[in-house]
Amino acid sequence: MIVYIITTLLATGIAFTSDILYKSTQNISVKKIGIIISAIPPIWVASIRYNVGTDYITYSNFQFPTVLSGQDKNFDLVEPLYQVIIYIGNFFDNNFMFYGYPYQWIFILTHILIVGFVFYGIYLQIEYISLPILLFFISNFYFTSLNAMRQGIGIAIFFFALQYIFSKDWKRYFFWCAIATGFHISSIMFFPIYFITLFSKKVYAWTLCIPIFLLFIANQLAPILLKLAINFSPKYVKYFIVDYNIGLSRSSFVVLLIILLIFYFCFHNGSERQKTLYIIQLLLTIITSLGAVYPQSSRIVYSLLITVCLSIPELYKMSKYSKTTRFLITSFLIILLIIYCEIQFSAGRNELLPFQNIGGK
Repeated sequence: MIVYIITTLLATGIAFTSDILYKSTQNISVKKIGIIISAIPPIWVASIRYNVGTDYITYSNFQFPTVLSGQDKNFDLVEPLYQVIIYIGNFFDNNFMFYGYPYQWIFILTHILIVGFVFYGIYLQIEYISLPILLFFISNFYFTSLNAMRQGIGIAIFFFALQYIFSKDWKRYFFWCAIATGFHISSIMFFPIYFITLFSKKVYAWTLCIPIFLLFIANQLAPILLKLAINFSPKYVKYFIVDYNIGLSRSSFVVLLIILLIFYFCFHNGSERQKTLYIIQLLLTIITSLGAVYPQSSRIVYSLLITVCLSIPELYKMSKYSKTTRFLITSFLIILLIIYCEIQFSAGRNELLPFQNIGGK
């Protein structure tokens, strides 16, 4: 656990130092250098891990060999763009083997893409980088990406592409969603999110009742949702027969509902961008309300919770609140997300503990 804490503090500390220098100099090069150096700790930790993450063995012992042996030419197992990463990583493994471990370059390239797209999205969309980089970790996105790697690339690309939702550039947004889908089929869910801007003119208080209502009728919806999900993605059927912890789902729901209430209070009379961020959080909370009867919801939460890297910094810069008020609200949200992240770790989600590296195993 200490490795993850140090990585979080180191990356955030570098970004915070960069923010201080950037604020005093207004030199964009300072921000560029800061975001690049801040990306090194999470990429390095992801690169040197050994047998960390539920899918580590699945990738190493099954997916990578299957692709490299030419047995997945129809992309039934692994999507086409990730197969490109596998082949490139294999080339580096054959010529520059990393500490003598096969497939390690594939893991390295995977997290260069994940961290790279998220951090570049932060650089382009947010003035000061330390808060969103902290949120990148405590939202549990980074830690889940050590397991769900292909999906992590798709989500990172979606996060980068969010700028085109706000600028209403549907062509570029759909282009990047198509690229994301080439890494993981679940990214197809990002296409309709563009149209949430059609509903962001006004935010209504009654929308807060939707996730609570769904929580109470979740058992009745379960058979319908499971049938739809399995029919849509049969190769992921295993996720729907796993016995997930209901208490874990409920705890996550409470945390995300509180965040939703705060976002409503702060954003309902705000800009279109702020209302759009509220609606994304509403979708996230709705999905979590179904978590106890719809296990795959945890994967969708993983897909959308990364947006707090935009929404909480957006809240912090709202001038209609005093600096003290903004600081207190932001601090409370950070504590909530740390609790959420701790819930996931305590439940053993993603099998990230104990951390092992390729040097000492």
